[in-house]
Amino acid sequence: MKNITVLGSTGSIGTQALEIIRGHQKELSVAALSANKNIELLYRQILEFSPKLVCVYEEDSARELKELLKKDGINIPVLSGMEGLCETAAFSEGDIVLTAVVGMVGIRPTVEAIRAGKDIALANKETLVCAGHIIMEEARRCSVN
Repeated sequence: MKNITVLGSTGSIGTQALEIIRGHQKELSVAALSANKNIELLYRQILEFSPKLVCVYEEDSARELKELLKKDGINIPVLSGMEGLCETAAFSEGDIVLTAVVGMVGIRPTVEAIRAGKDIALANKETLVCAGHIIMEEARRCSVN
């Protein structure tokens, strides 16, 4: 069983990745999810995939999700901001991190995932365009794929 962390789970690539996970539940599961601010879709994903950790980048939306989860009796940590995204990327229960966030926001979480020994599925061109030399060197240094 491979446990997947999906950074950007409410976007096009993230939702497609979750469709694949949905179809391969004997081989794949969700460790953690993150979204920018689409808490309605993220909430539905939490109900379906039962991640152990979630992050909402936009802090007001994170507070709103926390209240919604609490009201419904769902006990799951909700992180926020760049620090929360980095912590989610390095989450100990994830084996593979799909980085599908928009723009340069993906650089730091990708580096943190690599440093935590996670294999990377990179679906964010800006991370390589802007910091490819850093990403590739860290991946070699940490022996991750």
